[in-house]
Amino acid sequence: MLRLCYVVLLLVMLPLYTWAQPVAFGRKSLSIYGSAGISLGMNELGSDVQFGLTKTINRWSVFGEFHMNTYPNSSAFRMSAMMGRDLYRLRYLKRKPFYLFAYGGLGITHLNNPIFFDSFLIKGDDMFHLSLGIQPRFMFTKSFGMMADIQFNQNLLIDYKLKRSLNANLGFILKIQ
Repeated sequence: MLRLCYVVLLLVMLPLYTWAQPVAFGRKSLSIYGSAGISLGMNELGSDVQFGLTKTINRWSVFGEFHMNTYPNSSAFRMSAMMGRDLYRLRYLKRKPFYLFAYGGLGITHLNNPIFFDSFLIKGDDMFHLSLGIQPRFMFTKSFGMMADIQFNQNLLIDYKLKRSLNANLGFILKIQ
C-alpha cells in the first residue's frame, strides 16, 4: 500500500518539474518511433512491427513509416509517406502532454508469398496503398513518450488476397531535435 502511495505521489509531482514539461510538437521537431502490435489482413490475424520518422513544421507533420507484417503463410512489407495534423492543436500551440494526430498518405506494399507473385518490382506481389490513421501520443518528458497507432490500408493493383489491412500498435516515441 505504501509503494502505491509513492507511485501516485511520483506521478502527481513529476509534471511539476520543468525538465519533465512536454514541449508542443508544433514548432519544428524531428522524432523517431517504434511500435509493435497486431495486423488483420487476408482474413488472418498477424503481427505488425512499425518504425517511423516524424518531421513537424508549424501545425503539420510529415510521417515516413516502415511496417513489417507476418501472417501464417506469408509476410508483407509496407513503406508509406504521410501527412497529418494534431487535432488537439488546430488553432493554437498549447503546452500539453497529449497529442492526437490524424494522418493520411500513400505507399507501396510488398507481399511475400511462395505461391503468388508478379513482376512489377521484385518477386512477390507488389501493390500501392492508401493509408488513413490516428496516432494518440502522451509525452512523459520533453523528449520521450508513449504512442499508439491505428491504421487502415487499402491496397491498389491487387493480385492476391491482401486487399486491405487494419493495424493496431503500441510503442514509444523519442524526440531527437
